[in-house]
Amino acid sequence: MGNPLQTWRTGPLGAITAIGLACALPSLAAHAGEPGLSLDVDLTLGGAEVAEEYFFGSVSSVVEDSKGNIYVLDRNLPALMKFSREGELQQVLDNAGDGPGDLMSHPSAAIDSHDRIYIVGHGSRVEILDSQLTHVGSFERHNAVDLPRAIAVFADGSVVICVRGRQDETIIDLYGPDHAYRKSFSDNYVKGRNMPWYVGTTYIGGDLAIMAPDALVYAQMAPYAIRKFDKAGNLLAETRAGGADYVPEPPMPEVDGDRITYHMFPATSGIVALSNGHVLVTSFSRGENDAGRSLLCLYDSNVALVAVGSSAGFESAVGSGRDGAVYLYRKGEEHNVVVRARVRQVKSR
Repeated sequence: MGNPLQTWRTGPLGAITAIGLACALPSLAAHAGEPGLSLDVDLTLGGAEVAEEYFFGSVSSVVEDSKGNIYVLDRNLPALMKFSREGELQQVLDNAGDGPGDLMSHPSAAIDSHDRIYIVGHGSRVEILDSQLTHVGSFERHNAVDLPRAIAVFADGSVVICVRGRQDETIIDLYGPDHAYRKSFSDNYVKGRNMPWYVGTTYIGGDLAIMAPDALVYAQMAPYAIRKFDKAGNLLAETRAGGADYVPEPPMPEVDGDRITYHMFPATSGIVALSNGHVLVTSFSRGENDAGRSLLCLYDSNVALVAVGSSAGFESAVGSGRDGAVYLYRKGEEHNVVVRARVRQVKSR
C-alpha cells in the first residue's frame, strides 16, 4: 500500500518544525544552528485503509531481505508480518509461545546475509526463520535470566544481543558464527555506583545496529550515549552530542514499603545504520499531560553529529533498507504506522 511521496521536515533546534507545526525545545536551545533533517516518505504500512486486514500494536523491528521484502515484528501482538517491497501483505506468523519457531513475548529481530531472520524474546533461545517464515534453527542464550532488548547479526553470522538487568556487568553478548557464546562487553551506566536492583532492571540496556562492514553501534537507553564498537567488542568511539540534554540520567524510582513507583523519563527509542554510512538515533520525551516529541540525531560513520531535528509524537527508528532508507514506527491517535523514508539534511534558517 504505497503512498505518494511525502516530506516531513524537522528543522534546526531552536526552530524545530514538522510540516505545518512549529515548536521550540528550550532545553536544546544550546544546539541551535545545527543542520536540520528532512524525511522523504515513499511507503506507509498500516493505517485506516488496511485496518481490517492488519494493524500494528508496538513495532520493535523492521528488516529487509535481499529481494526487498519487508518484515515487520510487532512485540505486542506478537506477530511477524511479511510485506512485498511495494507494501502488500504476504504472510503473517503469529504463533505466540515458547516452542521451536514460536514468538516469545517482547521479541526483537535481525536478518543475516542469507535472508535468515533471528528473533530473540523473553526466553532462553534465539529462533531462526527463513524468508518464508519457516523455522530452520535456534540456539541458547548465554544467560536466559537477563531480558533481551535488541539483536543484530554481522555479515559472517556472528550475533550480538543487548540485555538489561545486569547491575555490575556488561550488557552486550557476542556469539560467533557457530552461535557459541564468545564474550560480553560495554559497561552499563550504573556499574560501580551501588544502585538498587530495580534501577538496573528498568533502565539498563539500549538498541543495536550493524554498520557495514564489521562495526556495531549502540544507543544507551538513558542517559544518552552513542557508542561504536569493532566486531570484537572494542570501543572505537563514543558521543553524547545531540541528545545529552534531551535524555539525561533517569530519575530514581520512589519506594514506599514494598511498592515501587516508576516515573516517565526521556529515553532513546531506536538506532539504525543507514546504507550510506550514516547512523540515525531517535529519542522520545513526554510531559505529564502531552503527547511528547521525538528527537532525531544523524551521525556520520565515526558517530560525529551531523544534523538534529524533532517531530511531534512518538517516532522510533526500527530498521534500515537499501538506498539509504530508514523505517520509522509512528504512533497515532487511532492507528499506528510504519513508514519508509530517506533522510536528508536541510540548512539552518
